[in-house]
Amino acid sequence: MNEWFPVLVIILASFGLFMLVRIFDRFIATRTDATAESSYTIDLSDPNLVSGIRSDGQIEQVRWDELEKVELLGTTDGPLLPDMFWVLHGKDSGCIIPWGATGDGDLLKRLQGLPGFDNGAVLRSAPKTSESLVTCWTRS
Repeated sequence: MNEWFPVLVIILASFGLFMLVRIFDRFIATRTDATAESSYTIDLSDPNLVSGIRSDGQIEQVRWDELEKVELLGTTDGPLLPDMFWVLHGKDSGCIIPWGATGDGDLLKRLQGLPGFDNGAVLRSAPKTSESLVTCWTRS
């Protein structure tokens, strides 16, 4: 009987791992694209405005001439949910845009054109396992 014990342990461990993978797959399947970063779209077609369009159609906007601060917010929600966000503060409006949103490369180029934009802050705020808020730019 003792010779079957290691085989039984391997079978039970394999079954347990199989079940965990199935549960994880079902969790991922229920995570629709509504929470995926790419379902959020950045619209820079108006040269005076940055618009963030959510998958549900809700739009957040900030006028470039009213932009007062740019921050990067890191959360512990990843890797299954967005965990890094651009936070654009306007005088009377704002946008919170996840990294990986459709059009985020163009947004970064536009932000890097702001006088005094701190690229080092972007590098320092790279995804972490703790909450963070880093200022990349403020209007002087």
